[in-house]
Amino acid sequence: MDSIQPQFAVILFVSGLVLSGCGLLYQTRAGKILDHGLFNFLHLRLSQKSAFFCKLWPMGKTPAMIAMLGVLFFSDWPSGFKGALFYGIIAGLERLLKLRVKRQRPFFVLPHVRMFQPEQPNDPSHPSGDAMRIWYLAFIIPAAFGLPLPALFLFCCIAVLVSLERIALGVHFPLDVIGGMGLGLIGAGLYQLCI
Repeated sequence: MDSIQPQFAVILFVSGLVLSGCGLLYQTRAGKILDHGLFNFLHLRLSQKSAFFCKLWPMGKTPAMIAMLGVLFFSDWPSGFKGALFYGIIAGLERLLKLRVKRQRPFFVLPHVRMFQPEQPNDPSHPSGDAMRIWYLAFIIPAAFGLPLPALFLFCCIAVLVSLERIALGVHFPLDVIGGMGLGLIGAGLYQLCI
């Protein structure tokens, strides 16, 4: 694994850049039409399971992120410090993007969408901070603890569910989630380059 670690880190970082760029495609006419169409398709089907997705909601929130970074810090403080540092960088980028693009959330833009999330978000929609956090954790936790490949697969499955939850609950468009995932992968790539 050590010999492929740098290559994997670069793949994560470059994939994150590509996904972050793709997330901004909603600013084009074709991208917006595709994004709204995909949202309507997914939201209609996923919102029927909103009770299940509400149970997943805390997994992408900042307190869960802080708790996981705390576990990492107390088990191996240099690794925890790097995890917190790169999280701070991508969280700062997420905040700058939100303030710059100021995209409205689906439940404001589309009249037929009901917001199912336990708390109404009050910040812009793009990129999804929850997707960013869960994808960041999905790749740094297995790396930090030296977990086998099936654990990485499990963490990625959880990240997919949390990402879909954002669409199911009516608070993010698919390209918001893709943009957030991209930021998470950028951070995970940087983290893995430094371990």
